[in-house]
Amino acid sequence: MDTPTLLGIGVVALILVMSVVGTILKRKAIAKGNEIGARRSADRQSGKAGTLGETVVINAPVDVVAGLVAPILTGTWVTQKSPTEWTQKMYHDDDITFRIAPVADGSEVYVAETIEFMGTVNGAKQWRRFRERIATAAAENGLGSRAGQRHLVRSHAVQNDDHVWIAR
Repeated sequence: MDTPTLLGIGVVALILVMSVVGTILKRKAIAKGNEIGARRSADRQSGKAGTLGETVVINAPVDVVAGLVAPILTGTWVTQKSPTEWTQKMYHDDDITFRIAPVADGSEVYVAETIEFMGTVNGAKQWRRFRERIATAAAENGLGSRAGQRHLVRSHAVQNDDHVWIAR
């Protein structure tokens, strides 16, 4: 074989090898990117779920706390479902559920459930504001309060095509 033919075969072989290597490298890069993205998303989700798990424990019976909380949990997007339960609309009705439950040293106001909309647990900012207002109202009424904690876990339940996180 003469030199131009060998050179042509070499160029074709190099092109084929580069396309195979490029495909392999692209797959590895995509897989690594997906892995890093999933890890960051999980970290972000657990952080928001942790914030939503923060509660307010007030040293008073449930009915007293319900009277204290009712004026705070009001507005266009908030609906009272029972004397001790409210829901807030973010994207759909009942996206976030707030409840009051009796505990050993009074009553606990907490997020009972929330949705994960487009990969994000919703309501952390609103819940922080509500918690601050509830604690302030308790202090203004001479009631002791403290921070509590519940754990929100992602359940298998789906509501409006969104995963539901539930307080445990």
